[in-house]
Amino acid sequence: MTIVDLIKREHDEMADLFDHLVVLARDDRHAAEAARIAARLVGLVRVHSRAEERVFYEALRTQTAPLRAFALAGPHEHENLDTTLDKLLVRRPGDDDYLVIIRVARDLFDMHARDEEEAEVLPLVAAALTPDELTALASDMVAEEARIRPHILRLVGMPARAA
Repeated sequence: MTIVDLIKREHDEMADLFDHLVVLARDDRHAAEAARIAARLVGLVRVHSRAEERVFYEALRTQTAPLRAFALAGPHEHENLDTTLDKLLVRRPGDDDYLVIIRVARDLFDMHARDEEEAEVLPLVAAALTPDELTALASDMVAEEARIRPHILRLVGMPARAA
């Protein structure tokens, strides 16, 4: 698996959780399940983004100017998404603005992950790096995710086995 494949797969998993959360959050009878899915989403996003910053973005800092610029901007975009997602952990499904928070978080996610990373950055990365480098980055990112996952999930309030 290459870093391009890994990032797209993880983005797809996050998008699926966003979709599931919207459905659950519309029905007060599913508030507990919505809160659980929200925590899972926040944990997944945090693990992905921190590992991405430490492995993928660090590798991009040695590449062409557009990739270096993205590596510098990406953590700030992650921070904006994190701040919005945090609101899902402190508000209950059924609150008036819960669906709005989900929609804003999804928009931030789509802009960063789909419109920038997948549409612009990953094709440049695929062209700039060798197949071995792309595979090694994926391996390094998976290892970093495994290393940081337990700590991040504890902070989010989830047992590691629930992720």
